[in-house]
Formats: sequence, C-alpha cells, structure tokens
Amino acid sequence: MSNQRIHRIGPPVQTPLEIKKKSGLKRLRSIYRKRYKKYRLIRVSVKWLWKTLYPQWGKLSYYADFFLKKVEDFSGWHNLVALQQFVESTGAEIIEVAKPDIVSVPTDVLSMAQAGSKVISLQERYVCPGLYVAKINGAMAHGGTNLVSSSRAVICHDLFDIRRDFTSEELHGRMFIRKVSRQVRWRRVDKQPVELSVAANFVDACAPNYAHWLTEVLPRICVFCSISELSDVPIIVNDGLHPNIMESLFQIIGEDRDVILIPIGRSAKVNVLYVTSVAGYVPFDRRPKSKQPLSHGVFSPWAFNHMKTRVGCNDVVDGSSVPSCKLYLRRNSGIRRVVNAGELESLLIARGFEIVEPEKLSFAQQLALFRRADVIISSSGAALANIIFAKKMARIIVLIGEHVGTSYGYWPNIASAAGGKVQYILANPLNWKVDGIHSDLYIDLRVIREVLDDETMGTP
Repeated sequence: MSNQRIHRIGPPVQTPLEIKKKSGLKRLRSIYRKRYKKYRLIRVSVKWLWKTLYPQWGKLSYYADFFLKKVEDFSGWHNLVALQQFVESTGAEIIEVAKPDIVSVPTDVLSMAQAGSKVISLQERYVCPGLYVAKINGAMAHGGTNLVSSSRAVICHDLFDIRRDFTSEELHGRMFIRKVSRQVRWRRVDKQPVELSVAANFVDACAPNYAHWLTEVLPRICVFCSISELSDVPIIVNDGLHPNIMESLFQIIGEDRDVILIPIGRSAKVNVLYVTSVAGYVPFDRRPKSKQPLSHGVFSPWAFNHMKTRVGCNDVVDGSSVPSCKLYLRRNSGIRRVVNAGELESLLIARGFEIVEPEKLSFAQQLALFRRADVIISSSGAALANIIFAKKMARIIVLIGEHVGTSYGYWPNIASAAGGKVQYILANPLNWKVDGIHSDLYIDLRVIREVLDDETMGTP
C-alpha cells in the first residue's frame, strides 16, 4: 500500500482526566488478560460486570461530569432514523447498485450420527436488501461508529433494530440510546471536527474484528468502489486497524484512492458525504431482555461475489491446476478451545491436513490458502470468515458447541451468500453453565472420522 494515500485525523481530543482514566483502564485490562482471564469464573464475572454495570456507570459519570462542570461539550438527544427513511424524507440523491436478493440456506448441516439434535434451527432463506449509495449534504462522520449525523437526525443502516440490537458504542460508554423513543446521545462531541469537501464513510464500531470487517464493512466498500464516477472520492475508515485488515482494504480500493483514518473521539464534517447501504450485518450483541427474534446475520451475494472478483478469487475455479490442500485452523484463543486438540490434529495430519494458525499469516497468505482448499475444518472464530474466498465446492466443517444460545445460522448464512455450504460437527461443551456459548469443546474423534469418510456431506 502507498503511505502517501493515507491521511490521519488525530490524535483523539481528550481531557487530562480522560487520559488518566484511559491509562488506568489499560493497565487493569493488561493485568486481567495476563493473570486472571484464564480463570473461567473471573472471566464470566468480568464480562457480566462489563455488559451490565459498566454502561450504567457510564451514564452516572456522564451526568456527574455535567453537574460538576468538568466538561462543557455535551451532546443533546437526536432522533435515530434508518438510511432509507432519511433518503425518502429528505429527497437525498441515491445511486442504485443492486436489487434485493433472496439467499437460500441449506439446512442439512449435520451428519447422520448427530441429525437428531434439537438445538439447531436454521432459516431456509433470507432477504438481503438492495444495495445503493446515498449522497448526503452537510453530514458528520464520527470515529468508532457507523452512525452518521446530519442537521436533521442521526442515521443508522437499514437492518439495525434498536429494540433488539445492543451496540458496541453503548457497551463502551461512547453513546446512550433510548430504544422506546428511538433517540441517541453522544457522550462526547468533537468541538474541532476536521472539515472535508467530499468523502465516503466506512467507519464501524466492529471494524477491528476480522470477521465483521470481511462480512460487513469490506463488502460495503466493494459496493461503493463499483461506481466508476466516484473513483476519486476518498474513503474514511477506523484508525488503528490491523495490518491484515488494511491489506484487504487496499486489495479492494487499489493504490490510487485516498484513505482517511479517524480515531475514536474525533469527527469529520463533510460537505458531501457518501453513505453506502448495508451489505452484511449481524448484531454485535442482543439487547438484554429483548423479546425480538435473534438475528443470525444477513449478507449480500452480490457484494461477496464482487469482492471475490476484486481480490482474484473468481479467477480460480474448481478443477484448476492450482494445487489443492486440506486445512485445519488452529484456534489460539482463551475461549472455545478444543481441549483434545493434540489428538484431533494428529488424526487430521495423518489424513493429509495442514495445521494453520491464521493470525500469523498476512491477508494475502490466508487468501491463497482458502482459495485452493478442498476441505476446511475449524472451530467457530473470526478467521473462519475467510470461507467467503473458498471454492464453491469446498467442504467447510465447523466444530461448534451444542448449546441452545448459539447462533447456528451465522456461518451457513455467510457461506450461502458466498455460494458454499457449511457442515457442523456438534461438540460437547465443557463448563457450559459458566462459559455458555463460549465454553471449551471436546471433539469426538469418531464423528470426525465418520464425517471425513462421508464424501456426500458438505457438497453445495
């Protein structure tokens, strides 16, 4: 990538008190990860405190700062409207890219030995909305969120359900939401936003997560880049993204487009801001006590296909001369570990599998492996999102815990939008009463052998 095309808005605007608080939290986080995260009870307790009490503490500290007059710039409450609603009410100009698409999802995802499981419930199809780009005059892009401000309202994408979806912005205390009145309030506002004449906004709270980036943010960028008359419009993305994410970005946009990096706490006032409609979305989390049905994710086949074309995956077809391989993705995380991984890896190596640690590879290296893989086995994790780039005939086998709270439709919905199919091997979750859906897994090797010997499973 060319550093000459990267421009940073920063550093973040913070008060001395905020810097001190952030430094203290950073030290606590480091101590927790190094010493205490390995203990399940502590890990679950911290997660509960973070999700339940931290947002409430954020509200209390917000109003305490107000009454103590420690800060001067408080944002008022703003109506939250979906992008399509905003376009219709204001007459904003749009560029249509693709019509709505119906995605069929195969529901036979289990082997015969596990087909009796009652925990899996998949939707046979879902509708991906049409794709378009809206031109908004006089809008604000903000670091750390895909919400855009205008003089009339705060704009969200068309699949966001305020009654159901709990946001990263709320969890981290950067925004408050009234779900009944559909209003939002920023905790802080940037009093000195950078002014830009034109740009396209692709900032997202979940962009630092590799799976959310590949399935939600990068497809939208691909939609925008398909419009030739906007080829010289700079794009705005999160500052501090992983090098692999930045590498994938430049694979899509090329070397000639300007990229503006915006950190959390900063904003950009843009005379003409282009906002691309949602091309993939799964909620960050479910809102506590929500009675709305759980979303398993909606993803655009059009966006996935064009993304694969831009990175060269559609140049490789089944039966090509490119050497094939069989992959097992080793998971080096503190949650959802395979406790008998040594036995599993020995079995797979004997059957010709390569053991891969995706986090140690560049984006290009991961891309090369997935595009030539005939079989991919992995437990559920962000690196598995690379199945978007796999061959359509590849067997994708996901090791996943048998738990009623698991979003089983997530991987089938992604794979189906990319033209593939997922097969599940249900594993026995250990300590599920404590860790829930993130419990460590024990894999029955007999089931692995059965699945690998059954050549009919997993075929799209």
